[in-house]
Amino acid sequence: TTAGVQSRRAHHLLLAAQVAVTVLLLAGTGAAVRVLIDLYRTSLGYDPHHVIVATINLPENTYREWAGRATFYERLRDRMAEVPQVESVALATYSGIPPQSGERSVVEVPGRDTPGNEAPIVQRISADYFSTMKIPLIRGRVWSDSESAGTPHVAVVNQTMARELWPDESAIGRRVRIPDYIKSPTPFRLAAPGSDGWFEIIGVVGDTPNVGLHEPPAPSIYVPYTLMLSDSLNVILRTSHDPLSMTRSIREAVRTVDPHQPVNVVRTAEDVLADEGWARERFVTLLLLGFAMFALMLAVVGLYSVVSYSVSCRFKEFGIRMALGAGRGRIVNAAVQPAVLAIVVIVSVIATRKEEPEVITVKLNVRPELKQTVTASGEVRPIRYIKLTSEVQGRIEEIYVNAGDIVTQGKPLVRIDPTQLQSNQEAQWAAAQASISDVQSARNAVSSAQQGLVVAEAAV
Repeated sequence: TTAGVQSRRAHHLLLAAQVAVTVLLLAGTGAAVRVLIDLYRTSLGYDPHHVIVATINLPENTYREWAGRATFYERLRDRMAEVPQVESVALATYSGIPPQSGERSVVEVPGRDTPGNEAPIVQRISADYFSTMKIPLIRGRVWSDSESAGTPHVAVVNQTMARELWPDESAIGRRVRIPDYIKSPTPFRLAAPGSDGWFEIIGVVGDTPNVGLHEPPAPSIYVPYTLMLSDSLNVILRTSHDPLSMTRSIREAVRTVDPHQPVNVVRTAEDVLADEGWARERFVTLLLLGFAMFALMLAVVGLYSVVSYSVSCRFKEFGIRMALGAGRGRIVNAAVQPAVLAIVVIVSVIATRKEEPEVITVKLNVRPELKQTVTASGEVRPIRYIKLTSEVQGRIEEIYVNAGDIVTQGKPLVRIDPTQLQSNQEAQWAAAQASISDVQSARNAVSSAQQGLVVAEAAV
């Protein structure tokens, strides 16, 4: 019946909508899973496992002289190194833990221009920072404790900075100037005595994320933290066991150095990574995965329900078909055809999706400057032009304009030999006179005919 056909169409449309939503959720989940996998595969350039960071903020009006603050920080580092299960200790400011570490600062390179928005990231660290974080040393060396506050000042750059500023040269031995290290920009930082802001590069280390997990590493320069002592410091410890189990030992070690100094924050390097994106991406992926599985379950249940209801509504139809000789295969095909079509749609959509986008590499050639000669098929036009055509025949004797001239109204363009024009004019004049004579002869003939006609009428 018509009602039965319409009901089946509505069920099929509902089933198609369920399948479409399910496919979309599965595709979104697949994309989120790939993003999460790529994030986990991102080369960090350091080892975040078994690393714990203790943030220490100095109370107000304490250690206000550079020498006293430097001594306190050194005693703190030595005491931390004595804690059991601690393998190495490093000091750093501005977190010191990728993927967000350091601050952008003007770095003057002799003979080169560095825009302010592309200023390198300056990180103030101790000499043990690279070994504690397991950042590889590519070339050169790292400064020693005796060079931390001495002169000349030394620094280490990452591979990105060495590659961008000295692409065909070695960065070792180059000198750069950081104006902020001549005088402290804020009262919360204490500059080392005799600091002139000049640094000699003595090493190149591997890149680590410093502006986020999804962004390529920015140029970075590492300098001794003692040259600019801040009132906030991060103590980075690499442990041999669970780093969180060291929290109490870290606080007790700080109290042995200064009973009034609190430890503000203690967290692991993996917690820092989670806060910077890993946890968010994992949550979004799991949420989409849950929705996709729920939609898939609904699609399967809906598929079974629609097929079952469709078969129950068509019992009489199937009986009549079998009575008219329809085989078992045709009946089964008619019953499960909607489900088969839905499955075919899902399989074809999934099969046609590419796991990885196709990457086409093309070579861009810089267009040469257009000068005098152009060899090409087509038409080259200036921005402002007018196309002039002339049907006047004759030899050009003189041209009054050059290519690129601006032509004003009334200005002559060319001078043409008038001989051909005069000949053409005389020929046309002769032809016009002959035509006038022919017209006059025709008129005379018409007049004679009219007179003959008058005479004939008078005779009748």
